[in-house]
Amino acid sequence: MFRKVILTFSLVFLLGLLIEGLQTRAVAQEEFKNREEIMRALSPASETEIEKMKAEEKPKPEKPRLPLAIQFYINSAKFHHDSILQLQALGEALSSKELRRFGFLVEGHTCSLGSEAYNKYLSRKRAEAVSSYLAKNYGLSPKQLEVVGYGEEKPRYSNKTEWGRVRNRRVEIVRLGHFPVSPTVSLNVDFKYKRYGETRELRDGTTLFSGDIYSVSFMPHEDCHVYVCQYQSDSPENWQQLFPKENYTKETNPVKANKFYRIPDIGEGWLELDKNTGEEKIVVIAHEAPLTKEQIELVLMPSKPSRSSTAEGEKEVEIEMMGVDRTGKPLITDKGPGKRPDPVRDDLPPNLFIESLRFNHR
Repeated sequence: MFRKVILTFSLVFLLGLLIEGLQTRAVAQEEFKNREEIMRALSPASETEIEKMKAEEKPKPEKPRLPLAIQFYINSAKFHHDSILQLQALGEALSSKELRRFGFLVEGHTCSLGSEAYNKYLSRKRAEAVSSYLAKNYGLSPKQLEVVGYGEEKPRYSNKTEWGRVRNRRVEIVRLGHFPVSPTVSLNVDFKYKRYGETRELRDGTTLFSGDIYSVSFMPHEDCHVYVCQYQSDSPENWQQLFPKENYTKETNPVKANKFYRIPDIGEGWLELDKNTGEEKIVVIAHEAPLTKEQIELVLMPSKPSRSSTAEGEKEVEIEMMGVDRTGKPLITDKGPGKRPDPVRDDLPPNLFIESLRFNHR
């Protein structure tokens, strides 16, 4: 008799696991979101969409969020094998050029089975599992992915049926604000000037006079491509390239890691001021891959229309700051305290190294 009870209990338990496994697979297939669907749900609204919402007097939308049927094994933070395709699609979307510059909140949710405290603990462990998977397999920074476990607090459906419970066991992704993406290359950059035979450090805001001469030097920590540009602040469209340029240096791209480069390294080894006075700016840009002239101009002139602009003149979509300086701080502006940083465009790589310096030419 006792054996029959044990056998019956085992069969019921196994049957329950089978049914739950079939339901898990069904949910994973029915609610699967591909890369494009995820990107549409989490990308910033276009200017046209924003204007349409204003015209229709719709309230400002909340932060974009997307529920995903990422399933786990019972009482575990181990992914169910039917959820791997969904995780891959999520990783491809969040690591794309369009979304990589944002931070995200990974929310874990459970059904109501089990204690409230345990469900909260389990939901956080599952959110952490998703965050770790994305960081390990798609190069996202762990700091870019916040995690929280809500347990059974926020059900999407009634927990009275297994149909609802299996759909309440989910992960939701919420797009947060901008996340500064670390550059893939780094440089030590040095600006010098010479006055009356004495060499001094050229700092941001320094005033140079006729007769002063100056130089730019850098040492990359990785093999990369470097571009050094200079222009009058009131006419960036007339920028000139200092590196690479054969008039100033015999070196060219790609530059080599841990090698010292100086501009100029030909002739007397100093740059001379021209006859145009006013504020001038030197910008050093570096990336692991070559940049086009248009991409360089988008760094120097962020408001310049790009080829991706629409024929109707649609304005840029949501502008966000991008990149960090060599100290790891968010890409700084040289416009003074309280001013907005120069925006960087979506059609640029999301991990440029950019360092700039202003000086006054009197």
